[in-house]
Amino acid sequence: MSAVTIVAFVLAVVALILLVVIQTRASKNQHRGQLKIQSLRTGNATLESRLAAERQKTGEAERQIATLSAQLETAGLRAKDHDKEMEDLRSASGNLAEENTKLRTQVEALNLETESLRAQVSPVDPCTLWELALQRSERTWWHSVSVSPDHDLSPFVQTENPLRTAVEVEAAALKEEAGAFLSVDWQAAPVEDPGRAHLVLRLAQEMLAQAAREPTPARLLVTGTGAITLSLNADDDADSGRLLELEIPEVQDPL
Repeated sequence: MSAVTIVAFVLAVVALILLVVIQTRASKNQHRGQLKIQSLRTGNATLESRLAAERQKTGEAERQIATLSAQLETAGLRAKDHDKEMEDLRSASGNLAEENTKLRTQVEALNLETESLRAQVSPVDPCTLWELALQRSERTWWHSVSVSPDHDLSPFVQTENPLRTAVEVEAAALKEEAGAFLSVDWQAAPVEDPGRAHLVLRLAQEMLAQAAREPTPARLLVTGTGAITLSLNADDDADSGRLLELEIPEVQDPL
């Protein structure tokens, strides 16, 4: 074998070895690349899962924020309505307070009239005045309160407390005629004396008529067993303040 042939053979062997080495390294590099790609895919899937979870949390947070915003807006509107109601109540209280002096003057005048009737200074009998007042209240009930005048029974027919019935009729008539938000809370004992009953009814009519002009609801509270107290209160759970109060003292019979 010549030297040239030997050199060629050696070169071929070396080339084959190099080729094997190169293919081995290429195979290892390809395997490493696949592992890296697999790792990257796994990491990407994990990141996408975390991103989806974060997006869900963000969506829930946004919904909670929207709910809280709506609640805050509703609370703000309620606060504005409450402030307006309080302002209307203060205005109504001021207006009713201005009528206090006038009504007290009427109380004094009616007391004097009652005393005069008791002393028989006036030819008009207190019983007659009381009967006329009850007849007027019954006409008011027929015209303004009764739903079916042809079939309804008058509330005065079987009532045990005509004065209370007359006052409640006045409040009901104002509800129907003026749309007033009025109610009567009667806690007083029956008034047997016709003159005092007439006086209580007239004062209640004036107080209810004054309250009917105001935009806020009102409740007329009647209490007492001897002296009768008429209290006009703001009919509001938040602030049931007293708007007006009048007391009709018990009249002692002369000896």
